This record gives sequence, C-alpha cells and structure tokens, in this order.
Amino acid sequence: DINNNEICDELEIFGCTTDAACNYNENANVNDDSCYFPEEYYDCDGNCLNDIDGDGTCDQLESGGCTDNNACNYNPFVTEEDGSCETTSCYGCVYPEACNYNAMALYPVQNCIYASDVSDCASCSGETDGSGTILANDADGDGICDADESDGCMNDTACNYNSNATNDDGSCEFTSCVGCIEANACNYNPEATVSDASCIFPEIYYDCDGACSEDDDNDGICNELEIIGCIDINACNYNPNSTDEGECNFALEYYDCDENCLNDTNGNLICDELEVEGCTAPDACNYNANSNVDDGSCEFSEEYYDCSGNCINDSDLNGICDELEVGGCTDSEACNYNANATMDNGTCEYLEVTIEYNNISSLLEASSNAASPTYQWDVNGENANINSNRLSPFINGLYTVSVYDEENDCWGEASYTVNDVSINEVESGIMIFPNPVQNTLHIHSKLNNQNTTIEIYNYLGDLFDIYQNIRSQHAQIDASKLPSGIYILKLKSQDFIIQKEFIKY
Repeated sequence: DINNNEICDELEIFGCTTDAACNYNENANVNDDSCYFPEEYYDCDGNCLNDIDGDGTCDQLESGGCTDNNACNYNPFVTEEDGSCETTSCYGCVYPEACNYNAMALYPVQNCIYASDVSDCASCSGETDGSGTILANDADGDGICDADESDGCMNDTACNYNSNATNDDGSCEFTSCVGCIEANACNYNPEATVSDASCIFPEIYYDCDGACSEDDDNDGICNELEIIGCIDINACNYNPNSTDEGECNFALEYYDCDENCLNDTNGNLICDELEVEGCTAPDACNYNANSNVDDGSCEFSEEYYDCSGNCINDSDLNGICDELEVGGCTDSEACNYNANATMDNGTCEYLEVTIEYNNISSLLEASSNAASPTYQWDVNGENANINSNRLSPFINGLYTVSVYDEENDCWGEASYTVNDVSINEVESGIMIFPNPVQNTLHIHSKLNNQNTTIEIYNYLGDLFDIYQNIRSQHAQIDASKLPSGIYILKLKSQDFIIQKEFIKY
C-alpha cells in the first residue's frame, strides 16, 4: 500500500471518483484529479439543463427585448421577443431640406424626397406640417404617396403578415397560428402556421410518452440501452449497472477475484488452507511429493551413498564407492605399496633380487634392479655384518641377502642354500696383519693344511691374485702391487672356505 490509502496497490483503479463530474468512473477507487465538470446551466454534452422554448439558450440566460432588426428599438443581444418592437415612429427622413423631412424621426432612412425628385407625389410647395413634411400627399412621411399606401399587417411574425402592406393597420394576429410546426415533435400543432421554436422532441430511443421505442424484454429499458453483465454481487465480474443477466465468474475456493489467497499468514503465496508441510527437496531421503511448504525436516544421504547407506556407484562391489576409490598398489611387499589405496591398479613395482654362485670365484653374488642398492647378508638367520653384494660361503646353511632400494624406499631379498662348505675350526683361528697393509700381508692360522689356496678379490668381486698349495698355518702375501682399496682374502681347502677383509693403502 504505497500511498497508504488502505487499498492494496494491486486493487487500485485510478480515475475520476466524483459522481457529478462528466468523466465520473464508477469503477475507480482512487481519484487521479482528472475530473471535469459542465458549465453552469449546461449538461456534460453542452446541452441546456433548462430550455423551455428549445432555442438553445438556457432559460437562466434568456433576456427579453425586440428581436426585429427593422424595428426602431431592435436589440441584437436579446434572446426572447417580448413584443416591444416599434416600427413606425422612429424612422424617417432626418434632413430638413428634404420635402419629406420628419422632425420626429430617430433613425434616418434612405427615403428623403427633394424638389427635383418629386414625381407623383406633391411637390415641396404643397401644404406641410410646418416642419417641411408634405401633408397632402404623404401624410405619414414614409416616402410613399398616400394614394399608393396599402394597409395590412406588417409584422413578419404575425399569422396574417402581409409583405405588400406599407401601412400597418393594427390587424396583426399572433395567438391562434403560432406554435410547433414540426410533425415529428411531441407538441406538433397542425393549425400553427408560424413556428414559435417551442417544439418538444422525445429523447433518443423513447417516444413522446417516455416509453421505449423498442423493448423486447419489456423491462422498461430500451434495447439500445440494455447492459448485459453479471448481476450476482458475489461474482468477480459483478456489474452494478447491468440490466440484463450475463455470465458470472467466481473466485476459486480460498482465493479472491485477483487470485490472491484470502488467508496467507506466512506470505508464501500458498493459501493457509492448502498448505501441506513436509520435506520438499526431491533429492532428500524423506522427500514428500505432496508437500508444498518445507518444514526443515529434509534428511539427505552422505555424498556418493543412497538413503540406505549403500554406494550409488560401486563397480567392483568392494563396498567402497567408485568416487572414493584410491587407485594404487595394494601389495605390501611391493616397493610402491600404498596403504591408502583401496583398489589395485596394477602398478605394483617390486625389487627383484637374485643370488647366484660363481664357480670361478666361489662367491655368492647378489644382483637387483635397485638404482642405489644397500646389501645386508644373513647366514642361517643371523646377521653376517657383510654389506657387499658378494659373499664367500664359509659355513653350510641358508644364505639370505636383503637389498634396500633407497630411491624407492623398499626392500627385497633372495636366499641361497650352501651344502659343500667344511670348517673344522672357527673363523677366529685365522689372523691377518697388518690391516691395513702397505707391502706384506701376514696370515697365521691354527689350521695346518698343506694344500690351501689363497685368492685375493677386490670389493666388487674381481679376482686380483691367486696363491696355490700354500701352508695355511703361516703365509705371506705381497700386497705392494695392489691398488688402494678394500679386498677379500679367501682361504680355500678341502676342509674349509674362509674369507677375511683387509685394506690396502
């Protein structure tokens, strides 16, 4: 209600609301200052409210006087003839030198007669009335000789008006023949010969008795004036001006004629009587298709799950929704094992380790596909503290090498069983010195074996030198020619194979 007139904006109808105005709008409920009114004494069509004589001049504006422009007292501003016209006493020749000079004349006329103009009438030398007017031949001084005068009614509004009369003899008759001469007028007078502008005509569509000319349903309203419309005051299209009943339109239940709810407490454009509360979200687990007002009760499933807690998409049927699957290697033995992976994508990578026995060097040689491997040997389950990729078997049993791939942070291992190593005494029975050595390496052993073979390998397993048929109890090795580095001294006999490390510098 923008203008606070207690009328809803949607229901406002602007127009003239003053019923006396010419443009009064009976349907308007808000005055827009457009009203205009007829002039005083007139209706909205410009017709007089009162005009008894039907001359187009309202009775209140009528004025009486002489309307004969030939009369001495003619008044062009009067609207009603009042019989006061004077036609004989005020006109005449006003020039004294004229034979028919009229000293009583008020208005001059072009009838002055001079001596040179006298013809049938008496000359100016005839008898006059003392003012120069000829009396013998033009008694009334109207410029017409007495012998030529013709008596009769000279008033053209009289019933017996005589256009040939020159002398008004007072015989004019006005009462019996003046009236309405229009045959279709209600007050038509067949005896009238002169119209007095008094004709009265019936209103359009009516006869002179005020009855309709055409009224098919005999309801007193002329056919042309009938207004067909709804006459039920409860209908939306009720027309109070209707004269004949037409079709009525009614508002739907709970609505007004503008399709607005009669009751809408929360202003949601749904009538209170039609509201159904519930969950209106179609994707909610408790969606109610009949609800039109959301009551905040909607419950939704977790993303990727249905309302029963099952995955909407689970291609591999592992109970993990496809959208939540984490692809990766699921084998804990693989180098790229991913503890977070839920689906093995075939990308597992393994550290491949192999052990082979080199018959030439009599060494176990480990190899792997690691870029930067670190080796650790176990013999029969115990750490041998050897980090080389090669090992001289010194006791029968299971040799296992574990390889660490630092780049991929993973381990791999391989095992090899040795069955042909014979050791009579423990490794501690053999001593080598000095260590590190520069020239001569001394070997002392508690094992006195005449056919011992001594082999010298570098740390990569390459054979540098070999000494055969050496006494194992005491021997010397020339190390002066060896490049600086770490070496493996391997003592081999029919009874044992033992290896020691030394450093040459």
